[in-house]
Amino acid sequence: MANDEQINEDFIAGIFAEQFQNFVPHKASDGVKEVPSFKWRNFNILEIFEPRRGDFHSITDLDSGNYMTVSRITSDNGVVGYFDRPEDAAEYRKGCITIITVGGDTFVQLDDFIATDNVIVCVPK
Repeated sequence: MANDEQINEDFIAGIFAEQFQNFVPHKASDGVKEVPSFKWRNFNILEIFEPRRGDFHSITDLDSGNYMTVSRITSDNGVVGYFDRPEDAAEYRKGCITIITVGGDTFVQLDDFIATDNVIVCVPK
């Protein structure tokens, strides 16, 4: 991450259901992070995410374009480039978590994107 880029904690917390805002520590006025009090419980990941498989297989058939494209690479957040969106491919919203099916590398996508079928997209419910 470049020095001039910062993670917007409010944006990340806002993409999840309101109840998950309690899980995000907030900075106190003195700069020390406050730890919220809550009770931990086990839960199934399907309670908070709807997993979807990416929509197309090969990027070699795509023309260069404006859609950030996530595939199975383990660097650069899984982004392989910018391509035209195939006709039946969904455009996923920023904030989704992507899991690469080869190796399991996981990333939070900070921009809208399309995904190959080598990626599981975890869409917040």
